[in-house]
Amino acid sequence: MKKIVLILAAMMSVCLLSACGNTDSASAPASSQPQSTAAEVAEPQTPEKAETVSADSIPALDEIQEIPAAYLQESSQPGTIERVEYQTASYTDPDETQDKYAYIYVPYSYGETRQYDVLYLLHGGGGSAETCFGGEGQSSELKRILDNLIANGEMEPLLVVTPTFYPMDNADNTVSTAGELVARFPDELANDLIPAVESQYSTYAETTDPQGLTASRSHRAFGGFSMGAVTTWYVFMENLDYFHTFIPISGDCWAIAMQGGGSQPEKTAGTLEQALKDSGYGPEDFFIYAITGSEDIAYPMMSSQIEALQDLPDSFHFGTENGVENIRFAVLDGGVHSYDYVRRYLYNLMPLWWHPGI
Repeated sequence: MKKIVLILAAMMSVCLLSACGNTDSASAPASSQPQSTAAEVAEPQTPEKAETVSADSIPALDEIQEIPAAYLQESSQPGTIERVEYQTASYTDPDETQDKYAYIYVPYSYGETRQYDVLYLLHGGGGSAETCFGGEGQSSELKRILDNLIANGEMEPLLVVTPTFYPMDNADNTVSTAGELVARFPDELANDLIPAVESQYSTYAETTDPQGLTASRSHRAFGGFSMGAVTTWYVFMENLDYFHTFIPISGDCWAIAMQGGGSQPEKTAGTLEQALKDSGYGPEDFFIYAITGSEDIAYPMMSSQIEALQDLPDSFHFGTENGVENIRFAVLDGGVHSYDYVRRYLYNLMPLWWHPGI
């Protein structure tokens, strides 16, 4: 068990895509491993903001523990990995659509009589929808960790959706292509993926139109590793209507430039703050829990971005001195840029947010 440097701040930095291509062994077989007329149309209404979870109820992350060996074993209450298919705009022709799919972790206790929180979790560069959980019906390390956390009463049952920002027939793993794809993914996420998932599964969304998704935003989170973390910052900027919680793992914001959290930290931080202001939400309406390792290639860029965010106390509250805390950043001593650490971070982070009773 190692002590971490806990900086009550947030927003991380980037990853070099060349190192993001390491995929979870879950991508291998399970045995090896992570319309009305004009007169009838009502006047448009702005969706009301949903109540949000109080950060005061979220325990601090004081230690990043190793994953116990027992949590990597099959649980007596195993969830299942299912496939969700949907259509989205073609990446090459905006007038056409393409078929895509994502995988979803469904907990053992799942039933239509209750509602479930949802975490949308995105892989890093070079990965795929299979990276975190493998294929339909498989059992990866991350799945077994979730199974055991829930079975042992350490975490509330929830749904975890693992999409991809690549087209399904992707053959281009260059950094520039990934950068373009993650910048456009928030539209696909909001318009296509979330409605497809939450119209099929029992979540807090009473409807999957903008009003229904906004009303349930406090029960929805987005996170990702490396290029998935870069995407997380874009989702924060563009989809605050639909998400309350953000978990960027080892990746900074590229809204200004590739690896802009490191090369242009002040401008990057200012862009994030302006996006928050433009959204109509405030410091009390979101929570960012960011994490990386001290030896991770994303750490230098992350550190610069965090320092710049600390200079914006009206929006980003590190601790409670400026109001309700809305961002934390944890660094594991010795942690590097790999999915082994991603699973360890999630093992520690997820029970904090989805702890029974919160």
